[in-house]
Amino acid sequence: MLDMFLTAAASAAPIPADPPLMPSGNWTVDWGYTNCLAIQSYGDARNPTTFAFKPSIDGDVIRLTVSRKGPYQNASHFELKVGDVKTTALGFTPSKSGVEVFWINIPRADFNRLAIEPALAIKGGRLDLNLSTKGFAAATAAINKCSTDLRALWNADEAGQARISVKPVALISPWKLVKPEDYPDQAMFEGRNGTTTISLLVDDKGAVKDCVVELASGVATLDAQTCLMIQQRGKFSPAKDAEGNPIKSRLSYRFRWKTN
Repeated sequence: MLDMFLTAAASAAPIPADPPLMPSGNWTVDWGYTNCLAIQSYGDARNPTTFAFKPSIDGDVIRLTVSRKGPYQNASHFELKVGDVKTTALGFTPSKSGVEVFWINIPRADFNRLAIEPALAIKGGRLDLNLSTKGFAAATAAINKCSTDLRALWNADEAGQARISVKPVALISPWKLVKPEDYPDQAMFEGRNGTTTISLLVDDKGAVKDCVVELASGVATLDAQTCLMIQQRGKFSPAKDAEGNPIKSRLSYRFRWKTN
């Protein structure tokens, strides 16, 4: 009887989870002209999985990026979970790269909460990852410093806003830049609606240098298409300071996608 009890108890015990994938080196933080990006490689150095995270200009959204060698795939969204956060990811393959890339936008508050756990699980579609969060704290601290500098560079902080005497002006209304035929096919087929809030970085010549999602719609193809269309088609006159000199600036827009 005792043997039977022990056997039953052993068979009912939970199966231990696989250990998290460990980083293969030090974190790198790219202090770029238009963005701050923390990057780490995981697993086999000969065939690594690269993980990166990038905050929005306001810092309320974090875009996670996963890239690795993989088959070609047309851009599409799919459901997944980051930790306990349900969202969608955009999967795509840059032309002739042999690398599959995944973009995932999650709220900064959720990222901060998940980053202090021992591991970060990303599961859904073609992704089934369990990444060690070793080094997340130091990388996040560096990203925060970079973001402060970036906001100052683009006059998006309080001092910069005071420096702007004339705001940048869209030469073509941004709402006219996105046409019905731009609705992503997958989102249209699935009847997906959503509202995306974006920030644009406009340089002193009026060119759009970057677009980031500040509030995700919950449908990754809609978020990506919003930035793609505005970056390709947007034209602006630059902001000016009190002396009339053109200067860098940040603009925010909200786009609502709705199927008929």
